[in-house]
Amino acid sequence: MTVDEAQDLLRRVMTAGVPKHLRPKHDDRRVFGKGNAARSKAIRNSARVEVWALRDAGLTQAQICERLNRSKCFIQRVLREGREA
Repeated sequence: MTVDEAQDLLRRVMTAGVPKHLRPKHDDRRVFGKGNAARSKAIRNSARVEVWALRDAGLTQAQICERLNRSKCFIQRVLREGREA
């Protein structure tokens, strides 16, 4: 099974039983049945978790920016706010 086939299978399992108009269109991190603000917040929150995981792994800010494709100021703000934010 290739990576594409595995992702397709996972996508079908995740959307089983979900009405078609609430299924994700393009972004896998979309929040079901919510507006763009909720979707954006979910993406930012998951990015925050990834930033702290990479920081704990010993990566520098520049490496985290490169890995997550996020701006340097976003990474700095997440680190400045702390884990609880």
